[in-house]
Amino acid sequence: YTAYLVNYFDINPGRETVALLFDVSGRMICCELNTPREKLEDFSREIILSAINHKTSSAVIARRHTDGKFDWSDSDHQLIDRLTESLHALKISFYDHVLVSGKETLNYIYDSKRFLNS
Repeated sequence: YTAYLVNYFDINPGRETVALLFDVSGRMICCELNTPREKLEDFSREIILSAINHKTSSAVIARRHTDGKFDWSDSDHQLIDRLTESLHALKISFYDHVLVSGKETLNYIYDSKRFLNS
């Protein structure tokens, strides 16, 4: 999914955050997009509602970092914590949070010291 996300952000320069929702077979069934000025809290709510409506089994969140800081921000950690807790309560696995900067990606699951229970 990281190659998909790099390509997605490359052809959609105005987008900052995207959520990929998957079914039990691992097929992507929905791609939720934030509007450029939408607050992360509002987008988090939209992800949860979409996950319920699509009977999602798992989710991946990606954010584009355009400020040159290719590292986890406080808002990244807040988004991860909020979504992990909410999705876990719905029995939906939160697989990963990916940062995208140009052609480079940083995966939270693999690169962070934190362990996500999902």
